[in-house]
Amino acid sequence: MRKGLLIALFWASIALASPLVISKPTVFLKDTFLATSFKIQHLLGQQETKTIQSGFTVTIKIDVELWKKGRLFHDLETTRQITKEISYDIWEKIYTLRFDKGDILKFDNLTDLKETLSQEDIVLIRPLKELEGKKVYFVQIRVDMESINKKEMEEIAKRINGDSPAFINLQKIFAVLVRHRSKDIKSYIQSDNFKPDTLKGISND
Repeated sequence: MRKGLLIALFWASIALASPLVISKPTVFLKDTFLATSFKIQHLLGQQETKTIQSGFTVTIKIDVELWKKGRLFHDLETTRQITKEISYDIWEKIYTLRFDKGDILKFDNLTDLKETLSQEDIVLIRPLKELEGKKVYFVQIRVDMESINKKEMEEIAKRINGDSPAFINLQKIFAVLVRHRSKDIKSYIQSDNFKPDTLKGISND
């Protein structure tokens, strides 16, 4: 049993290699807020699907960052984070998608789940009046996926009595593998530069 759990843990750690594609963010004015919209395609590839179907929860973290450009360095003004959790009930064969705002969607097939994940996200970033109208800004989208968090690591360790130094070292290795995804994956993208003054009169109903 211990060997099987270690193999599953290792598989979940190295499996997140989806060639995700983030569309270039569109920046616009929605009511009195600076807002952005974007789509993320191919979040779940074959390996990610196997990880989920093995019983691990995959967490997708999307950071929406507003940067103000400077001559030498740029300033991070605001960060908004979206979190989505995907899990699978191996007995009921149901996928569950949980949003950070508390909404929960359930799917009986992978196609509908993927279609929902690829839909457009719209994020209100900051009231326009708080920005300097003639300064230059850009929006950056960062996406990260992980399949094992600290709490799950501890639970797995308890289940297989992993108190030995060797197992603790394995935990550290797996944690590193989870955090550092393939360098071939483009997990961030920037919008075009813009000035808040140029967004006046633009809205998205």
